[in-house]
Amino acid sequence: MKANLSDFYHYLSKAYDLPQGVLSDALKEKLLEAAQELEKTDNLYLLADRLSVFVKAELTALTARAPKELVDLARYLQELQNTYRRFSIGLDSL
Repeated sequence: MKANLSDFYHYLSKAYDLPQGVLSDALKEKLLEAAQELEKTDNLYLLADRLSVFVKAELTALTARAPKELVDLARYLQELQNTYRRFSIGLDSL
């Protein structure tokens, strides 16, 4: 999957716009920081890698109560990580 600025922002905003109390304040802050970094970064794959640590921790904490938007964001970030890993060993192109 090729990294796309509009797709990345879409998944971020869907998760960020969840009602108050669904996500931790720490994750909300990280989502906001990532959204602000989107325009500045030249490598969305590395941004996805940094953000996924926090998203996975939140998913683990919420377990079965995790909202669909957070699960979708986690899947999107995982796809970007997989693509970047395949690229880094020469199996894929960006």
